[in-house]
Amino acid sequence: MRHQRLRSRPSAAFRLMKMGVTKLAGFRRTTASILGVLVVAMTFLSACNREGSQDPTPDAMPTNTAIPLPATATSTTLPPVPTITATVRATETTLPTSTPAVEATGTLTATVATATPEAPSASNAILTVHGDMNVRSGPGTEQERIGGATEGQQFTITGKNQEGDWWQIDFDGQSGWIYAPFVTAANEENVPIVSSALAQDPAPPADTPTLEEATVILLGEMNIRSGAGTEFDLVGTAIAGQEFGITGKNQEEDWWQIDFDGQTGWIYAPFVVASNTDNVPVVATVPTPPEDTTPPAETTEPEPAAPLATANGLINVRTGPGTNYPTLGEASTGQQFAILGKTQDDEWWQIDYEGETGWIFAPNVTATDAENVQVAAVIPAPPEEASPPSDQPESEIEGPSLRVNGLINVRSGPGTDYEIIGGATPGLFFAVSGKNSDEEWWQIDFNGENGWVYWQFVTASDAENVPVVTDIPPPPTEG
Repeated sequence: MRHQRLRSRPSAAFRLMKMGVTKLAGFRRTTASILGVLVVAMTFLSACNREGSQDPTPDAMPTNTAIPLPATATSTTLPPVPTITATVRATETTLPTSTPAVEATGTLTATVATATPEAPSASNAILTVHGDMNVRSGPGTEQERIGGATEGQQFTITGKNQEGDWWQIDFDGQSGWIYAPFVTAANEENVPIVSSALAQDPAPPADTPTLEEATVILLGEMNIRSGAGTEFDLVGTAIAGQEFGITGKNQEEDWWQIDFDGQTGWIYAPFVVASNTDNVPVVATVPTPPEDTTPPAETTEPEPAAPLATANGLINVRTGPGTNYPTLGEASTGQQFAILGKTQDDEWWQIDYEGETGWIFAPNVTATDAENVQVAAVIPAPPEEASPPSDQPESEIEGPSLRVNGLINVRSGPGTDYEIIGGATPGLFFAVSGKNSDEEWWQIDFNGENGWVYWQFVTASDAENVPVVTDIPPPPTEG
């Protein structure tokens, strides 16, 4: 850098200084002379400065301007770099004149912006929804529902809760939360945990159930019933992912009572995910299953506390107390009839059979509340016995035999719980081959196979020495 020297007219003080220096030149060898010269020089310089201030204004000097620096460059790909400040000091050499030293100072500053490391991006983490389900404002069923997702939809994962059972997603441009067990996530290894303070919805919805912390989430489509069992009426259905508030449970803890659209419903516990159920109360009064009010076929409804007869199998109902009376109808297993009376020997019950008076054989039914039943006032006279068929004379059967006295059943074993294999009409004869241990049933030859008939419905001949049958099959079990 070049500086212009100040110009001024030689002053009287300057001329005096030159003369002094000349005069003192001869005394350079002496120390005293040198000191004197220095004193004179200092005095002269002081006077020169005072006189120069009264001189005309010198020509303007060029401004000592710092060289401008290039514009600051910012890089977002470099690691953080501290600010660098460089100071350049330029000092002008003092000339052998009275011109003061000129000092120029410039500051060189280079600024590099600090690049802030970005959080790992979770934009490549996605999830796929398994079924129709809710999207909520926070990680929990107590949070407000902000929308729904359907099966097969995909969303970008932006975070997760501390437990890892809820995903935070981008739901139409806003933050939503979806239950993790009902979705499939991919590339979720670096998904960040969202702090609980940011994840929770500060204000739970107003329609939260009474026990708002106890809820169930359905694992699939299920039925909602009116009571704790499949025998209860169906009140509705729910789909996978739906949540309901729990209001109670049954004693066995295998059914949850829920708030189902404002009414009480019950849902089977093994098919749902329940949470916060520690304080769920046992429902004191669980509804009882509805009774089947459909009456059995051909059943006469008895009066309350009236004596009843329940058929133990398929039996005949007759017009009188004996197998020689005509058949009025049949009764099937389990049918019940009101008892109106009985015979003197307690062997036959008089019943109300579809509005008519009928008779059934007592050993073939189970009677209840019949201790005080009276002997029937009117018992019809038996009909005349029919003559035996002319094509089957009695003399053709040798040995023990029996004659049928009425229309009877032939069974596969000695009891009404055995299967009916056929029937016999009054007047028929059969050969007797055995009897049971209590001698109430006869084993006969019935069309080439063993059959059994009840002793009171037949008349046996020469059967005193008939052997007791020991290999009797057990009665069939009802399936």
